[in-house]
Amino acid sequence: MKKIYFTTLILVICACNTFAQYYVPQRRPIRKNLDAFMYAIDKIDEQHKDALSYRTAICNEYSDIISNYDLSEEAEKQITEIKDASIKRIDNMALYGSYYYSLDTAIKEYGTAVSQMRRIAKEDIRNKTKGYGNNSNNTISDIEYAHSFYLENKLEKAVEYYNKVDLSRLNDNYLTEYATAELLLGNSQRSLNISLEGLKRNPHNAAMNRIAFYNYTDLKDFKNALKYADLLFRQSNGAKITALDYQYYGYAFMGDNSFDNAINVFKKALEMNPKLNDVRIQMSKAYAAKSEFSTSLTYYEEYLKKVEQPTIPDLDGLAQLYFQYASSINSLNNKKKDALNKADDIYKRIAIQSPQNKFYAIMWRARINSQLDPETIQGLAKPYYDEYIKIVQTEHADNPKLLVEPYLYLGHYYIVKKDNAMAKTFYKKVIAIDPQNPTATIALKML
Repeated sequence: MKKIYFTTLILVICACNTFAQYYVPQRRPIRKNLDAFMYAIDKIDEQHKDALSYRTAICNEYSDIISNYDLSEEAEKQITEIKDASIKRIDNMALYGSYYYSLDTAIKEYGTAVSQMRRIAKEDIRNKTKGYGNNSNNTISDIEYAHSFYLENKLEKAVEYYNKVDLSRLNDNYLTEYATAELLLGNSQRSLNISLEGLKRNPHNAAMNRIAFYNYTDLKDFKNALKYADLLFRQSNGAKITALDYQYYGYAFMGDNSFDNAINVFKKALEMNPKLNDVRIQMSKAYAAKSEFSTSLTYYEEYLKKVEQPTIPDLDGLAQLYFQYASSINSLNNKKKDALNKADDIYKRIAIQSPQNKFYAIMWRARINSQLDPETIQGLAKPYYDEYIKIVQTEHADNPKLLVEPYLYLGHYYIVKKDNAMAKTFYKKVIAIDPQNPTATIALKML
């Protein structure tokens, strides 16, 4: 039915072209209809390209399997037949050179053909390696096994078999797989060593420069990370830069305290992939490091809006950012009060939502309220330090040093209240815990 409709449409278009000189339009076309028509054409073109991309992906997967596996003739024949039949079915659905009608078929064929080709290749390898022991001379089997496990995303097993092979026996593709597997498993130093071996062969290998760059970043060697980032971005052959590359570039710049550069590359990462929400946190940190707290808070709040359920560390991070902002303001003006009150509200929320973090939240509420009352005239922090003391005495009795902070505050509080006897009591408690405490020592001499 689709073929009949499309053929009819072609004939109508041809007829219109033939008799156009005899036909005088009665009215000009409505713009929105033209726009709708152009949109439909664009969608047809888009689906044509998508279908071709799936067709190409099948061919690429076939080439990868044939070139990277040492297959038996029978297995290679079966895989070739699967590929050819799949491509033929996609081509048969095309009409007048357009693959618009082939998209659904191409998607289905990609999933089916790739799965079947991989299955046959893996079965063929396993049949060849049945009874295989730890024969160190069987290097080809080790490589094939490692490659097979890598394709199955069984990275631990892939690494196990790649470890049995001398690096000099691995071609560039296998070496890249090996380094990538180690990277994804968190074995940064091992992955780095493999990537550097690959770069000895080809200093302009994009994959190896990327892996070295990522590993140096994870290892916090930011000078070398930036060196290999430059090699990836500017001196690698055929490098296709991704949003993750820019994200890691930002991490490296952050580690090097190059905050303006970090901000620039983080912005590029977000432009390429707005779903990289962690980048917003990093942007917030970069602006905070530059003491641009308004912008820092904007990015942090954007991050939280995209989080389904903020975690306690998420909330703590926002509270700490407000506290930093307040600390950057010298006088107790309205901006400083507002920032401190927002931080206090967050810790109040944490204390309620997370009982296991109540002590931490109370501690920060005490410190924040002390900032809101710098002369200790109102004693705003006292209720929180009183609660702080109770929690320490009941839950952290084995760590009396935690009591130094509230005792020092209460000693000062009672001096302000002109109750020297109580002040001495708390300063003596400090000395009992920390005999060399300078604040308590001086205070007791003066009282």
